[in-house]
Amino acid sequence: MKTILLLFFSGLLLGFSVNTSPETAFNSLERAFKEGDSKKIVAHVDEKILLEINRLESVYSKSQAELILKDFFEKNNPKDFSVKSKSLTKGNYALLGTLNCSNKSFRVSIKLRELGNYFVLDKISITAN
Repeated sequence: MKTILLLFFSGLLLGFSVNTSPETAFNSLERAFKEGDSKKIVAHVDEKILLEINRLESVYSKSQAELILKDFFEKNNPKDFSVKSKSLTKGNYALLGTLNCSNKSFRVSIKLRELGNYFVLDKISITAN
């Protein structure tokens, strides 16, 4: 119990969701994309993230990324998110999925990186199909 509390409070201090496995992080991110919840997505970011939407790519802070994702979800109301493939190989934690929205579908690529004993978002790529 002490270990669980320590991990929880460590994540709060570091400012991101505590994910001690890539599978836990991916499960949470899948739900967040399905719900179109930019806050839940950026909760997995350490400080900065490489974000690419329709081939426009840049490094953003958590707060910038949240605003960009919020705007994206407002313009593209998410209906469903399905996983196409997932890599849980050490050093290569990636998920490829399809985000179905009210107006079109998007290919979503998510990459995680290890930060000590945690797994944080490194890159999100969202491209129209």
